[in-house]
Amino acid sequence: MKKLFLVCLLFSLALVCDAQSNYCAAMDELKTQIANDSGLLHRLRMAEIDIQTEMHSGRRASILHIPVLFHVIHNGDAYGVNENITDEQILSQIDALNRDFRKHNFDTSKVPAEFMSLLGDMQIEFCLARFDTVGGITSGIIRQNLGVPAWDRPQIEGIMKPTTIWDPNQYFNIWTCQFTGSLDLVLGYAQFPGLYKYTDGVVLRYDCVGTTGNIRTGNELGRVATHEAGHWIGLYHTWGDDNGMPDECAGSDSVADTPNERVEYYGRPSFPQTSCGSHDMFMNYMDYVDDSAKFMFTAGQVARARASLLSQRGILLASINCNLTIDAQFLNFISPSDSVCTNNLMSTFKFRNNALENISYLEALYSIDGGSLQLATWTGFLHYREEGYFSLPVVVVGDGTHTISVTLFNPNHVGNDDFGGNDIGTRTFYVTGTSTGLNTPISEGFEGSTLPVNWSIQNPNGDITWQLFTSGGAFGTSAQCMMMDNYTPPLSVMNKKDGLITEDYNLLNPNTPHLTFDVAYARRSPSRGDTLSVFASLDCGHTWTLIWKRGSAQLATTTDDLTTIFYPTNTQWQNYLINLSPFGNADKIRFKFENFSQVGNRLFLDNVNLKSYGVSIQNLSETHQVNIFPNPVDESVHLELSDYFKLPVQYSIKNVLGQQLQEGSIHSNISAVATDHLLDGLYFINIESANHKFYAQKILVKHQ
Repeated sequence: MKKLFLVCLLFSLALVCDAQSNYCAAMDELKTQIANDSGLLHRLRMAEIDIQTEMHSGRRASILHIPVLFHVIHNGDAYGVNENITDEQILSQIDALNRDFRKHNFDTSKVPAEFMSLLGDMQIEFCLARFDTVGGITSGIIRQNLGVPAWDRPQIEGIMKPTTIWDPNQYFNIWTCQFTGSLDLVLGYAQFPGLYKYTDGVVLRYDCVGTTGNIRTGNELGRVATHEAGHWIGLYHTWGDDNGMPDECAGSDSVADTPNERVEYYGRPSFPQTSCGSHDMFMNYMDYVDDSAKFMFTAGQVARARASLLSQRGILLASINCNLTIDAQFLNFISPSDSVCTNNLMSTFKFRNNALENISYLEALYSIDGGSLQLATWTGFLHYREEGYFSLPVVVVGDGTHTISVTLFNPNHVGNDDFGGNDIGTRTFYVTGTSTGLNTPISEGFEGSTLPVNWSIQNPNGDITWQLFTSGGAFGTSAQCMMMDNYTPPLSVMNKKDGLITEDYNLLNPNTPHLTFDVAYARRSPSRGDTLSVFASLDCGHTWTLIWKRGSAQLATTTDDLTTIFYPTNTQWQNYLINLSPFGNADKIRFKFENFSQVGNRLFLDNVNLKSYGVSIQNLSETHQVNIFPNPVDESVHLELSDYFKLPVQYSIKNVLGQQLQEGSIHSNISAVATDHLLDGLYFINIESANHKFYAQKILVKHQ
């Protein structure tokens, strides 16, 4: 039998935070507050009596809804940069909280068999607040530049919280920021029920929020917030916080069905682990293990948490912010995307049932470019928080820029729903349905003062990306080029992709089209080599086909391991040529040059050209005596090259759609290339000499 709450609380007064601890700031803060406030211990005792009384009252409540207000505290960073985290990252945290507290998490199957019967559903759900303190509409996310780069606990408790908090009787306040000082090794901390009004809530490190965005390794499932929300509701650590006491099995978390633990666990321990005479429940959300190693609350924790909410935060639970009867929420457009290649516009959007009443009927009022409103209807069946898809009738639109607007209306024939702040969605898109791409030849040397017309940059992380380089280093007589600065950015951009996208081109030409471009690159080290890939799209960027790729040493055009910023000379450029014959009948094709960053060194791109070559290029295979045998091929194909090709030779195998399936190097005039992995069909094998002066293409036929 575990000790009473008072014993556990007295143990917590002696708690000293372990240097490795990621969460103990919650109990550490409680210890500090008790030491500084002689009346606090009495209030905590009274709160515990109320919790115990509620637990034994026999009262059963339905799902409890908690309205959340996120305070994103930053130091002037742009949206999505560093601690000014995105709305998407915060929304992913709300979803993670709801999964964990409702036992909908995907990893409940990992609960050991002996604990499976204890697995509990909190029946607690979280929503972003919809209304502010005077009834106005809010997104539930407040961004504030407080001019401080990082925060320690005294500044958070004394300045940040009191100056930004919204009424804790109406909102669950969560602050996100950068930590420093005593919080350097802390991921988050919470205030327990029954304490101070103007500091009530949870504080999280900005890179421990949600499941998408800039997330700290080991905390990718949003469970730092799950742990801290557990404290905020009234749950204690499973081992009872008796660290360093004479009997390390004497502490209690005031929950009967969580086995006694001697100390906390970290990382990803294997089961079973034993202390205090039983197997330890280290996979509980209230332990310190990594996100992927914890995945349960117990039935006893459920009873305590719900009793704590009902007895300590009952006013908050009555807030209209979550307790809506009927509410259809517009989420996002599935189509159209930013670019549309047809004049027949097909629009589909996603919506969610965001309230308690099931939705079986919904209307949408929509218009194109602010024109007359049209009405469409949806029928189906959505439970609370389920998502549905609403497709609008096909509309004919002309080429150019357009905007579609949608307003949700009349769910279940009741007229307006309970919250109008999430009913509207818009999407701006560009149509190129009747037009074809620019005719070849095309030559782009990036000599203008801005990005070429109708070119665009894909920069999903909002960080350093492709830029026009005007400081020297372009190829030949060119004064400018495009540059991707992999050298300068912080390690947070590691593994990020940035695309430089061309406009559409027309390849309807009797001769074979080719894409050529010049590259200059030096990697920083063998482990810090970046990658350049080239993609083609026939549908205005909806889908992309990889047609060329080089990385690290293969991409480098000069000496490796250049630890200073790379500025290329004229001799440090390489010209590449891609045969586009698989796309030779395309009237609209665009290309994407995509940088995959390993925070290596600068990558330069210049002289992007589209040209069509005549018979002399098409027949290089015959002119320069490139023979392949056997053909049809079986397990392998042999390539016989004449001396016109300077070794080593690069080869690639593509299917008829232009998708690259295989590539490699050939170091002798007769070499075998494995083809056993290819399915029956028609393929192109391309051969390119090391000095790029000779290029050949052969057709392969594969028969099993």
